[in-house]
Amino acid sequence: METFKQARDLLEWVRNFHRRMKEAYGEAADRTEEDRVAMMFRFLESHEASFEETIEQALSNNDDVLDTWIQYTPDKERLQVFSEYEPNPTMTVEDVSDGAQQMSDALTLFFNEAVERIKTRQAREVFEQLMEKQKSDRAKISEHLQSINRGV
Repeated sequence: METFKQARDLLEWVRNFHRRMKEAYGEAADRTEEDRVAMMFRFLESHEASFEETIEQALSNNDDVLDTWIQYTPDKERLQVFSEYEPNPTMTVEDVSDGAQQMSDALTLFFNEAVERIKTRQAREVFEQLMEKQKSDRAKISEHLQSINRGV
């Protein structure tokens, strides 16, 4: 846990996380020989790009709000799940699905910690909206990955 960061810093951590994941999914999709795994990676790559864009919008639309200082930040290590789960072309469909859920859970925990620690209502609302989007996306991702796994 770091002390005294701005809300903007936290969003930049999340944006960088999504950027790294987007790139990793794209590279893994290019290298895998399993069609279903490649489809899953492409879907996740697209999702990561979309969420990265959402973060970019949040950064640009809430400039003053994100100057809010946070005394105790959420644990940045939550976003290091990437080092434990790095998409690679040898993964099975189950590995991809499980890893995507782990990533989603880590982000939800990060957003939840941010919401709990941010004192100003407006800055907290930005993170609440992102957390709700993350939760909603998790369900959609799970459903989509299951349909790919079933060959639908």
